[in-house]
Amino acid sequence: MTWKRALPYIAVAIASCVLTIVVLMIVMFVTAANYLADEIEEFPDLVGAEVLKADDPPLPMVRKPGSVEASTTTVIDVTSLTDEQRARLDKFMQELIAEQIAE
Repeated sequence: MTWKRALPYIAVAIASCVLTIVVLMIVMFVTAANYLADEIEEFPDLVGAEVLKADDPPLPMVRKPGSVEASTTTVIDVTSLTDEQRARLDKFMQELIAEQIAE
């Protein structure tokens, strides 16, 4: 028999050996696991880690909507203003008019 003709037979023999070894290892592992599970009632804590319960997250904070004063219109009685208040109001009105013109 030549080498090229024998190669498929060798490959089948190697594959069957590997498959047999894998099956035997699985059987030995299952047997050892069952034996240990029967003999040892409780496995020791190998890592030493504790399971802690996390605290509940805080409730979401609800923000109040924007300033109510900014969104409402206030009527001012101009007749009761002092001279200083009237000067400040005139200056404010001139700034508003200047901003509107600039836009």
